[in-house]
Amino acid sequence: MWPSLVAAQPSGRKWKIGVFWPFDENDRVGQERIAAITETLQNLGWIEGTNVSFEEVRAKGDAAELSELARRMVATNVDVIVVATAGQADLVHNATRTIPIVVCGAGDLEATGLNC
Repeated sequence: MWPSLVAAQPSGRKWKIGVFWPFDENDRVGQERIAAITETLQNLGWIEGTNVSFEEVRAKGDAAELSELARRMVATNVDVIVVATAGQADLVHNATRTIPIVVCGAGDLEATGLNC
């Protein structure tokens, strides 16, 4: 997904990336993952506040709460949604069939049925 966004980068457009995390701001693993995404995007020329913005959702909760948060994120009209696990990808996939979903920490997505 990222290479196509880089190639299609129009001047003046600010892309919105939704980041859907199941942990709070103080979680070390979460901080490391967000830092890795931000650093990688910066290396590709995507600078927060310049040509990209992040819509973050953080929650530790049950599936119903996470499903509602996924629906709210989809309503913000982000260009892509980044999730941490295949389970979260499934929740977000139930909320949208049009916004691309990037999974950071998943194994075999095809085995989970998320091969679309």
